[in-house]
Amino acid sequence: MKQGVSRLAQRAGATLLLAACTYTGEGENPTATAPDEVEESDTSTDASTSTSTSGDPLPQVTSTDASDTSSGEPTSTTSDGTTGDDTTGTTGGTTGGTKTCKKVDFLFMIENESEMAVAYKELGELFPHVAERVETELSDWDYHMMVINGDGNWGTAACEERCALTGSCEPLLDGYPCEYDPNSCDMTLGAGVTFPAGSWASNVQCPIEGDQRYIVNGQPDLAGTLDCLRWVGNSGDTYRKPVQSVLEAVSPELNGPGACNEGFIRDDAYQVIMVITTSGDFTTTGTPEEWADSLLAIHGGKFDKVFLIGLFNDGYYTGTCGTLGAPYTIKNLLGWIDGIFHSSWGSVCENDFRPYIDQALDYILSDCEE
Repeated sequence: MKQGVSRLAQRAGATLLLAACTYTGEGENPTATAPDEVEESDTSTDASTSTSTSGDPLPQVTSTDASDTSSGEPTSTTSDGTTGDDTTGTTGGTTGGTKTCKKVDFLFMIENESEMAVAYKELGELFPHVAERVETELSDWDYHMMVINGDGNWGTAACEERCALTGSCEPLLDGYPCEYDPNSCDMTLGAGVTFPAGSWASNVQCPIEGDQRYIVNGQPDLAGTLDCLRWVGNSGDTYRKPVQSVLEAVSPELNGPGACNEGFIRDDAYQVIMVITTSGDFTTTGTPEEWADSLLAIHGGKFDKVFLIGLFNDGYYTGTCGTLGAPYTIKNLLGWIDGIFHSSWGSVCENDFRPYIDQALDYILSDCEE
């Protein structure tokens, strides 16, 4: 696991507020598919050899105590009217014996492409682990969970043509939901996935409780629902934009009244973002520094509120993925990760993603107790 190192940790909160985000707005059934059966290999990584975007070794952060890097940070007012100190995870003490800092919004960006087969087994182990920790250690927290993909596509063009002609995509793809009529949010970049369709997709409406496109407290069978959502399929565009998808997912435009992700993001909540992709990002507008600033601006510039995890194809650096696919550079993605103080990154070809989410969960639990 490689720890992200912020070059902007000393920035003043007021500067970030002024530089607020500008959004540009823009087969087989898993039960009969091989992704979970991809042969495991020795995919351990050595943090001492992590590489920066310049090719130099990345310094390894052993402490992310925001109190050491928060000079000049102002006290801010949160959306619930309480005041909070930027160097802590709290938002004004307790309410009814429960700390008001106990809010977290989880966002999982899972790339919808064929090379992601290397990650499906690990995703299958990750989400039950997430559910177990959330249901035990965050049982008294107010949490949201949402899954998005990298391009906003829904289904497959080939199956849609066959559905129109014959009412079925068989024998091309068994179980494809020809009867489902996707809505505009199903085909919006950054909107929460609720009905994954296509090859290596669930091809069912995932049982999210309520009308929103994300999971909230009290979700029945949290592990099963997450398992349904993780199968986003492999029918994405050639040029996907994982960063843009994340920025759109948390944007005011998609979170406002009547919008696809209405109410998902809370500016007074912690946010844990996990980006899992085998591609780089060449189509999202702006620079990695601007992407980081945009993400932090959602939370009033409070870098202690955001934990960003990136797992991607490290083949460009002759890493665990080796020669998987084209050797896309991941420099832009690494630059983005590096701009967030609490962050980590690793290879999508590793055989265990759980330590990454554990690090994020341990951080917010610890920070909220301070």
